[in-house]
Amino acid sequence: MVVSAALNPAAAAPGRRWRATRRGCCAIGIYNQFLYVDRASGIATTKFSANRRYATSPVYDEATYRHEEHVAFFEAVADAMA
Repeated sequence: MVVSAALNPAAAAPGRRWRATRRGCCAIGIYNQFLYVDRASGIATTKFSANRRYATSPVYDEATYRHEEHVAFFEAVADAMA
């Protein structure tokens, strides 16, 4: 699955946590909290749990950040609810 490169936090200015996705956008909080908005279906999904390994690597590492995995999950939830 290809998700917008804008999900890479290393490429964003500090404090700018909104990222574009293929179907909408998401806000990513410190420690991997998410607010995902699927514009196509009009569904918003949140994740409040924390990822203790978030931002522990000096370079972007999808295995640690898991942004693409989260977006895929949120899209699946939106598909199931639409």
